[in-house]
Amino acid sequence: MPNQFASLPIKHFAHEKKQIGYDLGPPRADHATEMKCRCSCWNRNWMMSTLLQTCPECSSSLELPSDSVGRLAKCPTCQATFRIGETETEPDATEDRFQVAQVAIEEIVAPTWALFRNNWLPSIISGLIVGAAGVVFLGLPIWVLSTMAGGNQQLYAVIGVMLMIPYSLLISAYALVGLCRVHLAIARGESEPLKEIMPPSELVLRFLPSYLMISLAIAAIFGVGIGAVVVAAAANQPQLANLIGIIVAFALMVVVTVVQWYLWAWMLAASDGKCTALGSLKVAVSITLRNKLSSFLIVIIAVVLSLVGSLACYVGHVVTSPLTLLMFAVGYLLTTNQPIAHPDELSS
Repeated sequence: MPNQFASLPIKHFAHEKKQIGYDLGPPRADHATEMKCRCSCWNRNWMMSTLLQTCPECSSSLELPSDSVGRLAKCPTCQATFRIGETETEPDATEDRFQVAQVAIEEIVAPTWALFRNNWLPSIISGLIVGAAGVVFLGLPIWVLSTMAGGNQQLYAVIGVMLMIPYSLLISAYALVGLCRVHLAIARGESEPLKEIMPPSELVLRFLPSYLMISLAIAAIFGVGIGAVVVAAAANQPQLANLIGIIVAFALMVVVTVVQWYLWAWMLAASDGKCTALGSLKVAVSITLRNKLSSFLIVIIAVVLSLVGSLACYVGHVVTSPLTLLMFAVGYLLTTNQPIAHPDELSS
């Protein structure tokens, strides 16, 4: 007797508390597996050959083929990547699942360039989408506030500016996570990376604490320096004010350089959905400590690409910024022993 449930759509099983039927694709050790819901082979034999596992990120109950143990899979609910059969870890120890590897700079640059040549369109489009969204969600409110400040509504303008600070941080965090996830998808060879441009809100909220810590640290150094310059200028000490300004600018440049060197992989680790806010910082520092020279060269290359983009009347950033982010994504995946797109698939 033919299986009458073989072609039933998944919504007919909506009353179940677990999601069923995942096509894991052909077994390949070097690729994360995209799990796509389907309903097939709903019979006793199929049920006996599956295992039940909880997503380590969103706690969704997933039913998977038992012969897929040890392979990488992606949760269809929260898009987190995990290894099938791996026991769930505590959130505070999530960063311990990474085994940081030592990777030469040429092992990062070569696949980055190959990936960008074959995937330049979604990479650049993601940057343009985020830029256009920034104009609408940040530029327009700022224009409205400046108009109010120029009129007779200074009080409302001040209140608006105070509200804009957390609002702008949230919007920029959402955009950064989306961009990082798009380029992680490109580096992994996923077919539709632009789907990651709108990340899960819980992932953005997890990203925010580390984003706030770094932003506040840099803002504090800048604020103290500006305050010292203002005090010196108010005391009619112009030479002292100039000297303090030079010292503050140099100190800020050193701090930013060190932060870039040690934390270049932080945004990717936080956006990948496998670390807590503090865990992403620990992973980034571990990567740099294991790859000091490669990390230094990655930052140098990023600075050079930024200068090239600026010299091209800033229009060049349309290309250089996505290329830089893709280099970070490839470097992060390789240094954390995660698979990237197979070299055979990179050739045009």
